Amino acid sequence: MTTIGYGVKDYNFGDCWTFFILVSFQVSNAILFDAVAIGLIFQRLSRGQKRSRSILFSDKAVMRKVGGNWYLFFRVGELRKKHFIIETRVRAHVIRHERSQTETFYFATRNAQVGLQPSSSDQHFLLMSLPELVIHKVDEHSPLLPPPRWYDRNGHLHSYPNRDERHNLQQFWEDRQVEFIAFIEGIDEVTGMAVQARHSYRYDDIVLDHTFVNCVFPAGHNDDNNPVTLTRRKTKSQSLTNYSSKTTIIVDWDLFHHIVPAPFDCQHYPYVSDYGKDA
Repeated sequence: MTTIGYGVKDYNFGDCWTFFILVSFQVSNAILFDAVAIGLIFQRLSRGQKRSRSILFSDKAVMRKVGGNWYLFFRVGELRKKHFIIETRVRAHVIRHERSQTETFYFATRNAQVGLQPSSSDQHFLLMSLPELVIHKVDEHSPLLPPPRWYDRNGHLHSYPNRDERHNLQQFWEDRQVEFIAFIEGIDEVTGMAVQARHSYRYDDIVLDHTFVNCVFPAGHNDDNNPVTLTRRKTKSQSLTNYSSKTTIIVDWDLFHHIVPAPFDCQHYPYVSDYGKDA
C-alpha cells in the first residue's frame, strides 16, 4: 500500500507538491489502518470474558450423604477440543444473611473449601480437558451447615440436636437466602490472558439425595446399562492430549446436566471414598 512511485522517471513529480501530499496522506492512512486492525484483532482474541463462555457449569448442584457426611457436588467442563485453559483453579464462596436476636447483616460472604480430593493446600487444580466433579464437604467448617443456635427472620431461636438433617438444612438455607458461588480461574493457552468463569447456585438450585449421570465414556463404549437414554447430538470425541489424533474418549454433553436420585447415606462413593477419610 506504500509502493507509489515505483517506475516513475521523475521522483520529484516535476516539482509538484500535490503528489507529495497525496502520497504522505496515503502512507499515513495505511499505517493508521494497520494499527487499528491489529489492535481490534488482538483485543478480540484477548478478551477473557469471551473465552470464559466455553467453560460450562452444571445447571444444578447436588448433595448426598456418604458415610454419614453430606457432600455437595457440581460439575464443570470445557467445550473446546483444543487449547484448554491451563493452571485452572477452583474456589467457592457462600453468601448468606447473618442474624442475631435483634439485628440482621445482609449478604455476608464466607469461604467454602472445594476441590477434587482432600488437600492441605487452598489451591485445587482442574484438568479441563475432561468434565470434573467438584466437591464441598458440609462439615463443621462449612458455611452451609447451620450453627448450633441460630435465629430466623422473626427472631425465633432454633436449636437442633441433629443440624445436618434434611429439613434443618433446607430451613436454614431458605431463611438465610444461601447462595453458593463457584469460580474457575486460569490462563488461556493461546493468548496468555487471565480467564475467570463463575456460576451461582441458590439454595433452591441445590438438589438433595441426587447424583450426576456419567457423561464420559471410552471410545466405542456401549452404555446400555446407563440409566438415561438420550440421542447423542452434542458429543466431543477427542484424545486425552493435543498430541495424539487417536480418539480415546467420548464426552456426551446431553448428559452433562442430568441428575438422578441417589441412595440415602451410602457407605461408598468413588469420588469421596478418600475425601471423607482425610477430613
